[in-house]
Amino acid sequence: MFALKAGVSPSDRKRAFPLDTGAFIRGYYGKFFHKNTPLESLEIPADSDSLAKYVGLFYSSNIDYYSGRSTKNVEIRATEFNLQGLHELARLPAMPPSEGVVSSDERSSSIEIQFAAGIELRDNVLAIILPGVFLGEPEIKEYVSKVKPMHLETYDTMHGMGPQGVAAVVYDRLLTVYRREGLLP
Repeated sequence: MFALKAGVSPSDRKRAFPLDTGAFIRGYYGKFFHKNTPLESLEIPADSDSLAKYVGLFYSSNIDYYSGRSTKNVEIRATEFNLQGLHELARLPAMPPSEGVVSSDERSSSIEIQFAAGIELRDNVLAIILPGVFLGEPEIKEYVSKVKPMHLETYDTMHGMGPQGVAAVVYDRLLTVYRREGLLP
């Protein structure tokens, strides 16, 4: 996992969405939006101020956003269906495609920013977080040394460790980095 330094992004942000667009297209959020809701109707302005305002709409603090804990009560008009759906997504985990199965999934409250150009990683990475065993691979070790992250965080894996277990460890390591850097309390 790569975490970029604050302020690093191409100047040409193309679009932003307050959810994972792939999950939306696959119908994972069908319980929150009408089946004919066009993806484009969920687009939000991609500038930093607008993104911060969006986070402030549903979350009391940046740490609440990071942790996916929306406890804010928001006045939403009865006809603002998309905003109602986004608010519910901010409060609940994503709904997977199969009925009756609920699992936590941070994609439902993430903000996806799409860029028209690539991002230069060398000297722009705050942290790389990966399984420690990967550093035994010469190609990966060489790539990490070229990128020059400020923080290199590794973790141990266990046989059979599922994606949710890995995600929990990665987010814990990232939170540690953010706290070291003074970005989150």
